[in-house]
Amino acid sequence: MSTDSYNKHIARAMTPATQEDAMAPKMHMVWSALEAAKDSGDEFVIAACRRLIVANRLGWKKHALAADVEIVRAFAE
Repeated sequence: MSTDSYNKHIARAMTPATQEDAMAPKMHMVWSALEAAKDSGDEFVIAACRRLIVANRLGWKKHALAADVEIVRAFAE
């Protein structure tokens, strides 16, 4: 995947759901952690959140990494 196409894919996946109630609890945690990581400038957590947001759109079983889930979970606590 080229860098330009990857960036477009990320931008599309980064669009939050229109109704917050429709999000799964794990995605609430991911979006909250993403906002907090942006505020603190933690690029490592931001990258993990972005990968999880993409995995949510593409399918958790195949695309989510357990390490990313743990990073975000630890940051959220």
